[in-house]
Amino acid sequence: MSDNFSTAIGDTGISVPRAATLRLALPCVVALAAILRLWHLGEAGFGTEYYAASVRGMLGDGHNMLFGAFDQAGILAIDKPPLALWVQTLSASLLGYNPFALMLPQAMEGCLAVLLVWHLTRRDFGEVAALLAALFLALTPICVAVDRSNNTDSLLVLVLLLAVWAMPRAGDPAAPWRLVTAMALTGVGFNVKMLAAFGVLPGFAAAYAVAAHVSRPRRLLHLVAGGMVLAFVSGTWISVVALTPAADRPYIDSTTDNSILDLVVNHNGLQRFVPRAWGGNAAAATALSPLLARFAARGVPAGPARLIDPRLAHQALWLLPLAFAGAAGMIAARKREAACIWIGWAVTYGLVFSFAGGLFSAYYLVMLGPPMAVLAAVGVVTLADAWRGAGRWRWWVPLVLMLSVAWQAHILRPETWDSRQGALLTAAIGGLMLASVALLKPIRAVAPMAAITIGVTALLIAPAAWSIGTIAFEGGRPLARIQPTPDRVGRAVARQNAEILQLLPYLRRNRGDAAILAATSSAVLAAPLIIATGEPVVPYGGFIGTIPVLDGAAIARLADNGDLRFAFVEESSTGGARAAETEATRWIRAHGTRVDLSSIVPGLEHTRFELFDLRRDQPGATPPAGSD
Repeated sequence: MSDNFSTAIGDTGISVPRAATLRLALPCVVALAAILRLWHLGEAGFGTEYYAASVRGMLGDGHNMLFGAFDQAGILAIDKPPLALWVQTLSASLLGYNPFALMLPQAMEGCLAVLLVWHLTRRDFGEVAALLAALFLALTPICVAVDRSNNTDSLLVLVLLLAVWAMPRAGDPAAPWRLVTAMALTGVGFNVKMLAAFGVLPGFAAAYAVAAHVSRPRRLLHLVAGGMVLAFVSGTWISVVALTPAADRPYIDSTTDNSILDLVVNHNGLQRFVPRAWGGNAAAATALSPLLARFAARGVPAGPARLIDPRLAHQALWLLPLAFAGAAGMIAARKREAACIWIGWAVTYGLVFSFAGGLFSAYYLVMLGPPMAVLAAVGVVTLADAWRGAGRWRWWVPLVLMLSVAWQAHILRPETWDSRQGALLTAAIGGLMLASVALLKPIRAVAPMAAITIGVTALLIAPAAWSIGTIAFEGGRPLARIQPTPDRVGRAVARQNAEILQLLPYLRRNRGDAAILAATSSAVLAAPLIIATGEPVVPYGGFIGTIPVLDGAAIARLADNGDLRFAFVEESSTGGARAAETEATRWIRAHGTRVDLSSIVPGLEHTRFELFDLRRDQPGATPPAGSD
C-alpha cells in the first residue's frame, strides 16, 4: 500500500506544507474525539444504574471490590467481572461519587482508542490512512455513545486494541513472545466482559499463521502456548470466585446455582446467542422485568441481514462501502497480517451479532467501531491510489462513491420522515454526487483528490450529526441517536425510580434500628436507593427478580433479627401482572403487611411495585404514613 494520497495534498490547491498539515491534523482529531466524549459528560445522570450502584457498593470495601458486589451488604455480585468497574471506583474515590467521575474513565478510554487506531494504522498504511482511521473512529456514533456511558465496553475495546498492538509482524524474531503478550491482553479483555473478548482470536490466529517465519509444527506450538496463557489470564478472577466458599462471597447474579461457570457459559454465553437458553420462551423471560427489554436489538430479528437494517446500521456502519474497498485494498497490497486482524475482527463480530438470537443489544456494535474505521480509512487511500494510477481500476472510485450514496440513503431512510434526517440525507447525497460528477466529468475548479476529499467529507456529515445528537439526547442510554425517540421502557424505569425515591423519607423514619434500608425483588429496584443513599439495600431476586439470592427463610431471619423491616415486591411491565413468584416473594406476601403507598405519597397508588412491612409485632393494620 503506497501513500500516494498523502503526497497528493498539493493537488487540492492547499499551500500548507504536507508535514505541517499532518502534524496539526492528529491533535485536531484527538481534540474532536475528546470534545465529543467529554462535553456535558455526566449531565444525563448515572447511566446504567446497575453498574453505578455497584461502584457505590465497592467504594471503601475491599471485599466487595474483589467480588464486584452490587450492594453494600455484599449479598449480590454483578453479572460481569468487575475490572472495568474497578477503574470507575478508582475515579470515584479521587473525584467523589458522581456521574462525571463514573463516566470519565470510559471517555478517556475512548480517546486512547482513537490514538491507538491512529498508531496501528500508521505503521501499516501510512500517515493519511492513520489520520482518517482516527477521525472515523472519533465520529462513529455508537463509540461516542458508549464512551459517554458507564458501560464496560470502552475498556474492552481499548484492551483489544492493545492486543492488536502486541501482535507480531512478519519477520519479527520475538514473534512468539509478542503472540503471548497479545493473548495475555485478550485474557485481560475476558476479565472485562468475558466471552465478548474472544471475537478477535480467529483473526489473531490467522495473522500469526502468515506472519511467523517458522515451521508449521513450531507455529502450532506457539499458538498452543498462547492459548494456555490466554486461559490462565482469563481464569484468574473466576478462579478466585470459584475457590471461595459461597458463604464467604456475594451470590453471583444471573445464575440459578450461584456458580461462576454458569455465569460464563450460560448467562454470558448461551443466553446471548441461543433463544432456547431462556427455557425456550424468550418472550416470557423478557416479560419478567422491564429492564430486560433494554437488551432487545431494537426489534431487528437475527439473521444475515440484521446488521444492514437501518435501525442498527446507523450505529456503526455508515462507511460500509469504503470498508469493503479497504478490505480489498489490504488483500491486493499483500498486507496479510493486517488483513487477517482487521478483516477477521470485523467478520467474526459481524457474524456473531448477526445471528445472536438471545440477549443482544444494539450497543454491542461498538465492537465493530475500530475495524470499520481502519478498513474504511484504507479504503479511501486505496481509491485515491486507484484514481492516480492508470487503467480500469480508477473507475472503481466513482462507483464506490455512488454505492456510498445509496448506502447513506438506505441508512437515513426514515420510518416516519423527519426534517433533520431529510437534511442530512440531502447534504450527504449532494456532496457525494458532486464528488462523483467531478471524477466522471472533471471540473476545472475541482482536482481529483479534492473531489475524493469532498466525497469522504460528505460521508461524515450524517455520523457526525448523530454523534453530536447523542450528546444532546443521550438520556443516560448507551445508544446513538440524532433526536429524542419514544422509549417506553426507559420512561417506565425512570418513573419507577422517581416513585421509589419518594418513599425514601418514609423508609428512613420507620426502619428503626434495622441495618438494611430495604429489600427489593430486583437489582433494578434497588439501584436508585443505593445510588441515592449509599446504604445497604438487598436485591433478594437478583438482576431480573427471579434469581434465588435469598429465600424465604433468609428473609425471615433478617426480619426476626431486626436487620430488615421493609421489602419491595416488583410487578412486571405487562398488564400489571405480577412477576414470576419466588420463594422469597411468597414469604413476604404471606408474612408482611402491605403498606398503603398512597397514604405516604398521595397519588402513588398505581406503581409497579408493592411495599411490605415485615415487623413481626404488627397488629395487622397498614401503618399510617409517617408513623414511627
